[in-house]
Amino acid sequence: MTYYFDRRRRELVLEHAYQADLLARLYSPGIATFLLPIIKSRLFSKLWTWKDYLPSSRKKIQHFIQKYQLRPEEFTEQDFAHFAAFFERSYLPSSRPRCLEPEIMAVADGKLLVYPLESQMTIEVKGRTYALAELFPQQKDWSLYHGGYLFLYRLAMEDNHHYLFAESGPMSDQSDIPGSLHTIRDLGHRHSPVFIENQRSHCKIHQPKLGPIWQMEIGALTVGRIINHPRDLAQRGQEKGYFKLGGSSIIVLYPASSLKIDADILEWSQQGIETQVRMGERIGIIDD
Repeated sequence: MTYYFDRRRRELVLEHAYQADLLARLYSPGIATFLLPIIKSRLFSKLWTWKDYLPSSRKKIQHFIQKYQLRPEEFTEQDFAHFAAFFERSYLPSSRPRCLEPEIMAVADGKLLVYPLESQMTIEVKGRTYALAELFPQQKDWSLYHGGYLFLYRLAMEDNHHYLFAESGPMSDQSDIPGSLHTIRDLGHRHSPVFIENQRSHCKIHQPKLGPIWQMEIGALTVGRIINHPRDLAQRGQEKGYFKLGGSSIIVLYPASSLKIDADILEWSQQGIETQVRMGERIGIIDD
């Protein structure tokens, strides 16, 4: 069982993961041992989700809204051609207000973990250790990030899958990296280094005061596409892009600076428990 801290309700909540039983069967030792190359393929994700692009899948929407206690009055539209279109829904700006500088802004709805960066420059996710040099091989000088922070957002099926730029500045090292489509849940990390093998897209934002900030989107099982709007200049709070159908992850990497993470997020992260945040809300502050 997986719990996360709900900031609005101020309590731990048991997560009701979408299609959890089916995923558990697919990643069980007896099946995954032989079929994992098929399960993580793009073709498998397309076959799994093809029904969600049919008009008949609209009947799933109301049940999904009720199960996850979503608020339709926050959506920019109310009529969806199919479940996949509902998944890509946008939210009214008034329902996701952007916090003001110098506050640090959540770039997406999702379950957030924050990692203080130590000298070894690694993070541990669901029992698997990732070296930041593997995640961002273009970055050569890692001394800039000693004492910085890594923000890891896990976007579950019920979350809004649009996301924002974390900061403003010219962009470089924009890359789309083809890869597999493992699930981002615990099951995936147990079998493979998901954040290195999965499809992903990243860029570096050169923020004049803070320094170079990396932002990476990571695809997952049933997430066939990461859609980033073509831009050369990042604007804090502006939509960077969105994910197609499925769960996914976002990493934002800040160099060493005077960041103060909000106490509740930091305390739960230290216990390995995610905090549910909403796009645009404050998650910390830059203390000049």
